[in-house]
Amino acid sequence: MSKSQLKKNFFEDKIDTNQSAQNFIKLLAENQTIFLNGEWGTGKSTFLKNVEKLSVKDQKKVFVFMDLWRLDNSQSLITTAFRKLSPQYYWVTRSLIVFSVIISISMTNVVKIPFSFDTFVTVMNPIIQYFPTFNFLPLPNYIFDTVNIIFFLTKFLGFILVLSVSVSQLLKINYFDFDAYLFSKKALKDKVLVIDDFDRLTESKQKDTYKLLSFLNGKLPIIFVGSYDRIITDDKTEIFLSKIIDRRVELPMVLWPSEIWYSVFKFTNTTYNINLSVEFKNIFIEEQKNLRDRAHFIDYIYQELIIRGKLYHVQIEDQLIIIYTYIFHHKIYNELLIKKDDVSEVLSKLEKSRDTFDLVLFSVLNSENDEYPVQFKKNPSIYFLFETSTNLTTTEIERQLQDASKLNEYLVSNSNSDFYNYIISSFHSLKKSSRVLLFNSALQLFNEQKNSDTISYLVSEKNQELLPIKKPLALGNGSIGYSVPEELVDKSNEEIQQMRYAKWRPILENAKYDISQQLKFFATFHITGLKYLNGYYIDIPSIIKSCLVNDYVSPEYILLEYISELNQWYLFAKWEDTIWQYIKKLPDESLINFLKIQDVIRKSEKPNPKDYKLMLASLDFDNGGLRENTIVIKELGDRLKKLRDNNYVLTEETD
Repeated sequence: MSKSQLKKNFFEDKIDTNQSAQNFIKLLAENQTIFLNGEWGTGKSTFLKNVEKLSVKDQKKVFVFMDLWRLDNSQSLITTAFRKLSPQYYWVTRSLIVFSVIISISMTNVVKIPFSFDTFVTVMNPIIQYFPTFNFLPLPNYIFDTVNIIFFLTKFLGFILVLSVSVSQLLKINYFDFDAYLFSKKALKDKVLVIDDFDRLTESKQKDTYKLLSFLNGKLPIIFVGSYDRIITDDKTEIFLSKIIDRRVELPMVLWPSEIWYSVFKFTNTTYNINLSVEFKNIFIEEQKNLRDRAHFIDYIYQELIIRGKLYHVQIEDQLIIIYTYIFHHKIYNELLIKKDDVSEVLSKLEKSRDTFDLVLFSVLNSENDEYPVQFKKNPSIYFLFETSTNLTTTEIERQLQDASKLNEYLVSNSNSDFYNYIISSFHSLKKSSRVLLFNSALQLFNEQKNSDTISYLVSEKNQELLPIKKPLALGNGSIGYSVPEELVDKSNEEIQQMRYAKWRPILENAKYDISQQLKFFATFHITGLKYLNGYYIDIPSIIKSCLVNDYVSPEYILLEYISELNQWYLFAKWEDTIWQYIKKLPDESLINFLKIQDVIRKSEKPNPKDYKLMLASLDFDNGGLRENTIVIKELGDRLKKLRDNNYVLTEETD
């Protein structure tokens, strides 16, 4: 399926409100005042458009919409309604008023008109005297008499208008009464007045609107739209509304949150074979997310999964709840973004919250599984939303890929860069040679102890290529599904992990990765867990005993694998002397990394890259208690002192 086809069908279900609209139309047969109740964004306007469409077809009624909250206060609401409902009468009366004012002004000598009846006589007299026979001709005399009469009537009309304007000013008569009188006499057949967003009006405008509703009551059907609960400020208002409202109508059930989100949940299930957790689905209902919210949510899903190419690189439920958090709980999203290198701190805070959404977010993001793609808490960066669009074209990026120094610079750029955004959205459209070049460059950079979101993306693409978890399957009618590759059928998770190892190790060896870098690669990119590699690197025990830390790029990972094989992760009291000797000889950065993985130290919130927390005790997730780290701190006392001498800050803390 092409992107354009997918976008066309992406959650675009048609919500059928025809039956409810037909029932609503029946109410318009009588000239009643109807209140359509619903919160902002729940589809009131969309529903009314369907009512209008069917009403025009069946009853030939014309809907006239008034957005009073957008109008200024220069005209009365009755005048505004008069102009909307009877535009022909309105402009005819206004033209007559303007004409009358012009005549009135002309007779007051405020404006000097250079022509009058006397001027006409002055012009005609010489002609008549020069041609005396014209006095006996009937046509010139008729014209002369007619003009005389017209000027007389004009003077009389001007006198009357001047007198009328003076009286109206004296009695303070305004056009509102004039409009109201004409409006009351004007038939309003086949018209329906719709007053939209009534609950957005100020209290004073609402009161003016009540006058309009009272004035028009019984003359035509009136629909005013808004949230009833937002309008009712006291018992007095409710009593008044009950007097002017003939019927209060609720939105059709098909527009309720419990109904409109069903299609979204069904889509994720049939398309991605994902059953969203019940608690996550309930959030949409409990927080009353409406049609406008749904359109917003769907747009971000399309942007992230399809346009940005995350479809095969994220766990769907994790991505959807991050999108939901971004749109509706942006403060929490920002906390996750700021702490993306240590999201466990934010998750711990969410777990202690009493807010329903916080607890659901914690439950979804803290779930444990070893499935591919890697879940949010293991690699948060790829789940965050990036709204900045790239300005790079395919031709430009292809040209830049030929510059090795530039390419390496781009590959280690941050996740907000144009290069990263381009790669994740256009990687599959690049030439095969360019894709190979990108991957090989990424391997080289990681072997040089460099990493970035772009490198992680390229590794995940290669991982999917080597051993895809799911293969696309065409289902017809524009639908897509997925099948399990034959080589994975009936395979256990452990067997799949071993298959991944077997496919990756030759690639890493060809890239000149030593044992430590291979182990670091598998762990960093979650290709396979260290526990699945037990026994595959037979030289590890001898390396540990020989303390050959300087022969390897990342010697701490050799030790981590060794501890994993002994099944002594966090079991500091059981560690043999050779382990402690090996640890003490680790370079500073390797030691820091090892202690971070064992949760003995943690990076502090301070910007100083050498500022850490030294945890005297850490939370033990296996039993929920505290794990003492005093053994490690005592054994490595000299090394910790040396770290401090090398400008590392180690502040003692306890969970």
